[in-house]
Order: sequence, then C-alpha cells, then structure tokens
Amino acid sequence: MDKINALCFYETWCLFVSKEIIKKERLSLWMDDLQWTNNTIGIKASDKKYSPFGNFWKGKHPGWEYRKEDALVDLSIYRPEYLNDVMKLSPGGIIKNKPLGEKILNKYPVFYDILVEHENNTTRAFEEMYKLTWYRASLKVLITYNWDEEEDDDYHHVIQTLSENFQKIIHGANIKNPETNTEYLLIVGQKKADNNIIWDKFIYTSPELNIN
Repeated sequence: MDKINALCFYETWCLFVSKEIIKKERLSLWMDDLQWTNNTIGIKASDKKYSPFGNFWKGKHPGWEYRKEDALVDLSIYRPEYLNDVMKLSPGGIIKNKPLGEKILNKYPVFYDILVEHENNTTRAFEEMYKLTWYRASLKVLITYNWDEEEDDDYHHVIQTLSENFQKIIHGANIKNPETNTEYLLIVGQKKADNNIIWDKFIYTSPELNIN
C-alpha cells in the first residue's frame, strides 16, 4: 500500500480530470456546479461507491477505500483497518437474556487518512477551510475554483487570497489545538481563455505552516 502525501493527491486529482473529464470531452460539465460535482466527487449520498474520483483513486492506489458524506465530509479516504471490538448496545437484549450487543465489524475505519472537501462556490471556500480544521486526518484537502480567466483579468488575486485565508485559519486552529504530522492541501482550478483547466496547489504543513 503506497504512502500518500499532499503532492501525490494533487497529481492523482490532475490525472483524474485529464483522463476522465478532458480526454472524454466532458468539459461542458464545468458550467454546471451540480453535474461537475456529481461527475468528480459523486452524488451527495452516504455510501462506499459511486464516486468517480474515489474509484479512480482506488485504481491508482490499490488497497485504499473511501466513503462519501460520512460525518458530512464530502469524501473520506482510508486504509481498510476497522474497529472490531466496539459493541453495539441493545437494551432489549438484557430483557430477553441475550448478549448485551453485537460487535461492529468492517463498518467504521479506525482512522480516516484523507479528508476531502469540494466547494464550487469560491466565496464560500472559507467555510470548508474552517470545517477541515475541526477533524483529525493525516491529509486534509480543499478543492475549489477561481472565476474563469477573462481577456483583461486572470483573477490571480483570488488565488492569493484563498491561500492566505487557509493559512490564517490553520494557524488560528493550531494555536488552540496544535496538530503534528498533518498536511493541508488547497487545490484551485481555473478555466483559462484557451479552455484549458489549470490547477494551482498550496501545501501547508503543521505546525510550522510552511507553504509549498
């Protein structure tokens, strides 16, 4: 099972869009937020399947699993190691002289290695930034989008502000509750004037908050 870090995730995401969206001439989905999300992250439903990117990830990184919308996180990726000593309590079992509960097997991962939030609306990206600081994971990822490039404006200032916002939010959270061995990854997509999509990335390491 390969070692995963922010750069590996970024490269896998870019490859996914290149092969599953651009190569298959599905770039028209870009203009429809719901369809773009459904065809990248997957429909908004709690399950272990039907995520196009999740399935692509598993194909590139064998041995990993994913869930969608667990604890309202868009996509959670994990090694298949499950809690196996947790008992599901059953009050009726006591009355009927049955065991107190049954073991919860192969259902809940011990730990989510990667948490992914996907936000089409750039103006609300800061909400997902805050949300990611509330959870524990080795890698926390936010994918969002800049406005399409125009002839007289590439909106570079938006990308810069997004990066600075994320840094400040992570820094503030770490002052109260320091993280160790945690990476944050911000991916910002933008459609250029020539209709190509480019992806900017910012990698933050805690607690030093170095940005790459």
